[in-house]
Amino acid sequence: MSQHPTQSDEQGAVDPNLPPDPSRRFWVASACTLGGVAGVATAVPFVGSFAPSEKAKAAGAPVEADISGLAEGQMMTVEWRGKPVWIVRRTKAEVDALSKHDAELADPNSDRPGFTPEWAKNEYRSRKPEYFVCIGICTHLGCSPTAHFQTGAQPGLPSDWPGGWLCPCHGSTFDLAGRAFRAQSHRWRLWGAAERAAFRSLLYGLRGRQVPLWVPSGLQDLKATASIGSSSTSLTVEWAGYTLYGRQQPNRRDVRIVLHDGTAFIRRITGSAESGANEVLQLSSALGQTVAPGAIRRIEFLTLCTLASDEVVIEHHADLAGAARANTPFTAVVPDV
Repeated sequence: MSQHPTQSDEQGAVDPNLPPDPSRRFWVASACTLGGVAGVATAVPFVGSFAPSEKAKAAGAPVEADISGLAEGQMMTVEWRGKPVWIVRRTKAEVDALSKHDAELADPNSDRPGFTPEWAKNEYRSRKPEYFVCIGICTHLGCSPTAHFQTGAQPGLPSDWPGGWLCPCHGSTFDLAGRAFRAQSHRWRLWGAAERAAFRSLLYGLRGRQVPLWVPSGLQDLKATASIGSSSTSLTVEWAGYTLYGRQQPNRRDVRIVLHDGTAFIRRITGSAESGANEVLQLSSALGQTVAPGAIRRIEFLTLCTLASDEVVIEHHADLAGAARANTPFTAVVPDV
């Protein structure tokens, strides 16, 4: 019991002239202390729940690979976080050749910020020139390129191919340091004399490698997920990593929206932002008509290119009225306009 009973006036207020109650102070302090201990005891397991699970730790843990048996000129693949990781042991000739095609690369010095660590900003893109390690996923649509280490002319590759990787989904090529070439290849099927004459006229107009032109990828590079209003400049597409990787970079900022009825719109992407499972791209101008996703045949990137060679071979498979084929490797112009 308290030694100094609490006294109140007529309004029930505590008399401020009374001395403090030591017993009351003790119990208040005890209650606060016990409450604080209970709060800490509750907070510890709660905060602990924010820590990654053992499964998550295992998924992101470092992966060890035995490369003692990896021969020169060979590649092995290991898995990390569900992604393929390539380990390549390059030959001396392959290492020496890396600096000879810098003019053909989109980013030979790996200058784009945030993509290459400082220790890999060299022509080898590695700590040791002999070994190259990278995640084997193309930044375009997330597919995995195929290895073509043999040099020289091959289907879908230029005649002076130095060895590297070819992406099967849209024809992008990469050297043995994982650097992207500024080139893409187009195959032509020509039916009859009229189409062959038109193709030859195109080649004459390009004058070999002298005249640039805008080349469409011919692929479904982006997929619309919402209608485009007639006065809107927003294009909502399925997430494709454009905001993360493309970011209005040269030769990844111009698109051609092709409708099923043959109508085509060419626009420049001026901005982009992620929105959940989608990305919202800002176009340079409105389309002038409402376009539903189902009306779009494809949305393809446009690349400003010149022919990669002054020579184009037309293969004739029949007489003049029959079919012919041709392959035209293009080299992107950097910077584009």
